[in-house]
Parts: sequence; structure tokens; C-alpha cells
Amino acid sequence: MKQRFSQVATVIFFVMSIRSPRNLGFFFTPALFVVLVCSQEWFSFEMNRSCSMKVEHRMQFLSNIISEHQKSDVNCWDQIAKKMNVYLFEQKVSGSDVFFLDGADCERFFERNFLRYLPSRKSSHPDLPIAELLPYIRKADIACAGKQLI
Repeated sequence: MKQRFSQVATVIFFVMSIRSPRNLGFFFTPALFVVLVCSQEWFSFEMNRSCSMKVEHRMQFLSNIISEHQKSDVNCWDQIAKKMNVYLFEQKVSGSDVFFLDGADCERFFERNFLRYLPSRKSSHPDLPIAELLPYIRKADIACAGKQLI
């Protein structure tokens, strides 16, 4: 749905900018079109990445978070990202061995796709698609609490 909306918005903006009484410039319009297409691809990538993980992959991710944070390693998110990249590539979830770009990307993924479902946090999703994972998400959140991450 978001991808379709983004495509329609991109085309509408492109057509309007060409027909606009104000000339936006010969180079500005194509450059803006490229930026909009690239942002559309990024949103598509983020949505597909989240949807490609099954429950067992999510459990492995949460397990890695809990175990790495117990080691009190400074760059634990980098270690989690490396382990999960190998695991997800072996499980054929990802077509390449770079599911997470780095530790910061891994941490953002955890915040966006797991922490937002905790009842203690503000959530815009009343129905929880990963309700069976809530106890493990809480454990991972507790393991992360109080540590300086990246």
C-alpha cells in the first residue's frame, strides 16, 4: 500500500512540476524525480526486510540480542549484526550476506520492528502481529536497558 502511494505521488509530482507555470529548472525536476524514486526504493527495502523474517528468525534475533548484551561488549550491536547476517543468509532469508549494514542499522531495526509493540511504549498498532514474542521482546529490552549502545 505504501509503495503504491509512493509511486503515484512520485508520478503526480513529476507531471505537476513539468506543467507548472513556474519553471523549476531543467536539472531540478529530473534530480527531484531521482530522489523520490530512490526514497521509494528505500521504503520498499525496509518493508520487505521486516516482512521476510519468520517467527523463528525473529526469535534468533532476540536471542542474539539478549546473549550479546549479557557479555557487556561495547560494540554488541555490531556483533549481533554480523551473527544475524550469517544466520539469515544461511537460512535463505536474505539474498546476500548483508541483511544489516552495521550495528546502528541492526539497533534501528530492533527499535522499529520490536520495541514499538511493547505495551509500555506508545504504539499505533492495537493488534500485535508478534504477540507470542512479547515476553522475549521485553527480555531483550531489559538486556539493552542502561547500556550505552554504539
